[in-house]
Amino acid sequence: MAVAARCSLWHAALPDAARLARSAALAALAALEPRLSGESELSIVLADDALVRSLNQRWRGRDAPTNVLSFASGEAGAEGRPRLLGDVVLAYETVARES
Repeated sequence: MAVAARCSLWHAALPDAARLARSAALAALAALEPRLSGESELSIVLADDALVRSLNQRWRGRDAPTNVLSFASGEAGAEGRPRLLGDVVLAYETVARES
């Protein structure tokens, strides 16, 4: 599982945001489908409203930020490789405001 921090606000507000995001995602995968946690790959991006707004506009035709966007891959991993689940992108300002 990869976690990329594309917005410094995440680290400033929560220094271990990347570790917490990874732990939460692994726990969710294990609870939903135990076999997926070790046989799948997921990317989490800790972003800001600007990045999420641009992705939301490009992929959903909505010119506004949102708290989270998910992009399912649906690809089965090649033989001996993890299944690619997709990407999850979180917008700091919107998540902080909603919390």
